[in-house]
Amino acid sequence: MHIALSFLLVTYFELDVAGTALATLFSNLFIFITNEVKTHAQEDLQEINEVSIRNRKVYRDFDEYLKIGVPNALTIFMEFSSYEVMILFVGYLGVIQ
Repeated sequence: MHIALSFLLVTYFELDVAGTALATLFSNLFIFITNEVKTHAQEDLQEINEVSIRNRKVYRDFDEYLKIGVPNALTIFMEFSSYEVMILFVGYLGVIQ
């Protein structure tokens, strides 16, 4: 679906970068909606769907998730930053004609 939508928006409607962004938006929205419909339709998941963010049960053992999540997020950030620095270095090199 995403490939067809990207082709339609970028090539046929000539939206270029905006077409790519719209195709990604519609693809992610479709996945989100189908996931919500599927989880609400299954009876064994009804208890999970009823959990509120104001419920204290949600935050039980939250520190364990943070112990795992924060280092992983920092690792991903450092990897992304290294690519950004590499792009800057390549830009400073320039093209010799």
